[in-house]
Amino acid sequence: MKKEKKEKKEKDIIERLIHALGIFLLAFLVLGGFFLFETINKKNYQEAIEKKARKEIEEEFNLEKPKEVTYKWNYNNESFNLNTTLYESLYNHYNSLSKKYTCKGTCPKGWEEDYYNIFLKIKEEDNTFSELVLKIEGIGKLYNISNDQVLELAVSFVQAIPYDTEGAEGEISLARYPYEVLYEKKGLCSGKSFLGALLVKELGYGVALFSFDKANHMVIGIKCPKSYSSYNSGYCYTELTTPGWKIGIENFDDIDNITSTERTPSVEEEPQIYEISDGKIYEGIYSTIEKKEEMKTLKKEIDKLNYRIEIIKEDLEYYKKIKDYRSYNKLVSTYNNLITEQREKIESYNQLIEEFSPQQ
Repeated sequence: MKKEKKEKKEKDIIERLIHALGIFLLAFLVLGGFFLFETINKKNYQEAIEKKARKEIEEEFNLEKPKEVTYKWNYNNESFNLNTTLYESLYNHYNSLSKKYTCKGTCPKGWEEDYYNIFLKIKEEDNTFSELVLKIEGIGKLYNISNDQVLELAVSFVQAIPYDTEGAEGEISLARYPYEVLYEKKGLCSGKSFLGALLVKELGYGVALFSFDKANHMVIGIKCPKSYSSYNSGYCYTELTTPGWKIGIENFDDIDNITSTERTPSVEEEPQIYEISDGKIYEGIYSTIEKKEEMKTLKKEIDKLNYRIEIIKEDLEYYKKIKDYRSYNKLVSTYNNLITEQREKIESYNQLIEEFSPQQ
């Protein structure tokens, strides 16, 4: 009897163990399959989460009529694309806002700064600019570039948005909100400057607006070492109207002017400077200055080579005229070496010119 009870007890234990093991294996297979599925579909899962989050934002803030927009631009000989979602309802909101500043009698001191800040104020539910910066930073991580280069990438993004020539030639050219510039994919110097200022601020750098009243022009200033800054302001002039302008380059008309500490800007006028936010210092200006020094050195070396080549050409013509072919042939080798050196330096110089020159 005791033996039968013992055998029954052992049998029950074995059955329980088998049952528990079965449950464990089943759970392992289910969970393992889930994680395998999750790994395989990670990209789709993330996209689904993004779509869900976007949908929740749309519903919460009543964002209507979305449209996918693609921006294309170049930076450091690379082509980039960026896709984002914009909303007609949000565009209509900004489009309906006032673009004028009115004063009763004499405008108060500092009214311009108040006016510009109107365009830099973002609707609470509008996360367009923070999302843009996240995507630009994502590109930076993909290409393993520095923070200063990510800033340059963002600047080139704004520069590539076409200039609104039609708007500039109109009877009244009003400033546009940054969202309008993105939505319309065009903008004046003011609207593109407001957009650039928002992106630079979002990237954590110090930024200011440079307003040129007589020239009716606007650019942004990016915080940089004061010794290399524009107008000794602590900010580097940054032109956003057209592609190709480097941070800190004000004018490229005068090659002897590009390394001067008192550089002549693209508009011959002292700007009104309005600080938008403090932040990090852009140190990429050091590399820009080094390249400008290299360009100036190359220019001098090319001029010297041109002078030597002209002198030797005269000597060659003289030897040929008097039929001193021995001296002529001896000098030809020197002449050819100088021509080769000249071509190499001109090629290097032209590459730098292309890098620094604004593109139309």
